[in-house]
Amino acid sequence: MPYSLTINFTPPTGNGYQYVTEYRVKYWPTSSPTSVSTVFTTAFPLVLTDLNLTSYSGTIEAKCASSYGTPRSFGPIAIVSSGGGGGTPTTPACPYRVVLYEDESVSYAAGASGNTTGCPKPGYRIKLTTSGGVLVTTSTALTVGITYTVETGNCTSPTNTETLSTTLTIPVGSSTSSGASGTAATCYNYSIVANNGTNNRDAVDWSYVSCAGVTVNRSTTNTGTATVCARAGSIIGDVDETQGTACGTVTASGAYLQVTQANQRITNVSFSVGNPTTLVNGALTCNLTYTGGGSSLPTRTVYLNAVEHNTSPTATVRWYLSEGAAMQQLTGGNLLPFSIRIGYAITGTGISGGNGNTSQELIISGLDLPAGESSVSQGTTGVNWYGLRSVTLRFSTTAGTTTFDYSGNALTVINDSGGSVNNPITYTYNGTVYTIHVYRDYTLAY
Repeated sequence: MPYSLTINFTPPTGNGYQYVTEYRVKYWPTSSPTSVSTVFTTAFPLVLTDLNLTSYSGTIEAKCASSYGTPRSFGPIAIVSSGGGGGTPTTPACPYRVVLYEDESVSYAAGASGNTTGCPKPGYRIKLTTSGGVLVTTSTALTVGITYTVETGNCTSPTNTETLSTTLTIPVGSSTSSGASGTAATCYNYSIVANNGTNNRDAVDWSYVSCAGVTVNRSTTNTGTATVCARAGSIIGDVDETQGTACGTVTASGAYLQVTQANQRITNVSFSVGNPTTLVNGALTCNLTYTGGGSSLPTRTVYLNAVEHNTSPTATVRWYLSEGAAMQQLTGGNLLPFSIRIGYAITGTGISGGNGNTSQELIISGLDLPAGESSVSQGTTGVNWYGLRSVTLRFSTTAGTTTFDYSGNALTVINDSGGSVNNPITYTYNGTVYTIHVYRDYTLAY
């Protein structure tokens, strides 16, 4: 008869335990210490399932950075019978969690192919774990209802919002929603002409199913026209339709949750009401709790690079934006919608007509990098620059390229000794959290 065992471990305070990222738990039947099993968890209590014997021992190791610490032993632990002597063995409680999480493998970064929303486009899966976060393989398929919100258009000013429902399934023998991705529907652009068989100007009512699966009711003046993105065969009413190019596909349910129409993204996701409360897993019947989902702000990471730009006989310090350190600068729709004011101090030679051998310092109190621009430079007479320090940033609350509102305090990202402070820095603008790394080219290192 299979048993389960709950392990509680309270880490000591201090001594570096605040930096632990993971625990490695090894356990074995007390009578067979070479039959070692290993699981990983980020929290306790930890539930070990499908145990076949009644006494177990083991160790717990805490991981900091890339190394595990000294093992701490537990056991022997005996799984006793009900009543403490004889009778039928009991099976301790085995609460499971269904976790709804964002999966990068089915998500799209801002500006990626298949994403024209201007923001990250998250995709989701579910997984089954113990209360301590260890994955659980289920012997019974688990289907869970999901409710989600889809926005159409640019994420800063969407043109439509729809709330939909679907299901995700963890199949037998798995711990994560996987397998078939559900029934896919193809959507097309349709040119619509209202036609009630007359030449009058009465209103003609008609409807179609959007790519996100919502029935949309429309009314168009007779002989009037419209253009919609609809599922094939879904248009109903006194209208003539001409099918054009494909405008997307949608997965109804299955392994993961994502909308593949380029101008749509999921903005809120949660578990539906009425999902299963227990799961039969082998000989165990376990309670289910649900966690994850919700409405999270979209995020984006960019780099603000400082490099020396040689324009003989002088040189300038050029600041530019990119997706990664010293990578190609941003262009087009990837540019930031807000302006940045950069302050910094830098040491150079040949400043203001010097002889090229004298080191002098230049302090720039405010260099504007306007919204929609990828780079900005500070023109000087210097011939060589080094020792960039005292870097501060301010962010404009307006989107203009010539009018700025820097009402917030300057935020230090590189201090007066050349060390990083609050680097990277975050700034929230129009519902998106921007993480901005300040990167100095090696020639400007302090």
